[in-house]
Amino acid sequence: MQSLFLQIKNLTELGNSYADLALLSVILTCFSLFFVIFVGLILTFFEKIELGFLKKIFGLKVTLFFHNYFTFVGTIIHELSHATLCILTGAKLKEICIFEENPERLGHISYCNRGPFFIRAFQDALIASAPTFVGIFLFYFGAHKLFSENFPFCQKVIIIYFLISLLNHSSMSLVDTKAYIKSCWILIFPVFITFFITSIQILT
Repeated sequence: MQSLFLQIKNLTELGNSYADLALLSVILTCFSLFFVIFVGLILTFFEKIELGFLKKIFGLKVTLFFHNYFTFVGTIIHELSHATLCILTGAKLKEICIFEENPERLGHISYCNRGPFFIRAFQDALIASAPTFVGIFLFYFGAHKLFSENFPFCQKVIIIYFLISLLNHSSMSLVDTKAYIKSCWILIFPVFITFFITSIQILT
């Protein structure tokens, strides 16, 4: 964490004054809040390329089987990420479905916001972005383990399957993207304060 802050500070050529650290925190806050949308769009783009490629070679049924059932681990993590943040933020989880009867649709959750307006916005922002944040973290952890440790062949295959499953299901749906964009403003102040306090502790 310290090295990351130092690299960004050096890149922006900012000093150690409170004003400079505040500006650094603003930059990090903007980057963090828009990073999830950027990653979600990138993953969606590559997902469409992958599915189009598979559909062209193997047909629609095989493609849907691969995306919806063969990589089911990613689907489970995606929906459980939504559900976990739903519970942690105080929203009411009404339904969770891992597999739809319609083979062209993945799982879903249904929830009901609870609390004041600001709390409901906080719930929507975190619930919508949860699969992408969780997916990025787990993918980084799994890829780091894969390339840093010498696993037997079978374990490598399992890790690679896990990573492929994550990549196929860590993107944000159109509904999630709209919900996040609409409500992510609620995260600006707490994220800024977190970065500002951390930068003071690390850089001064």
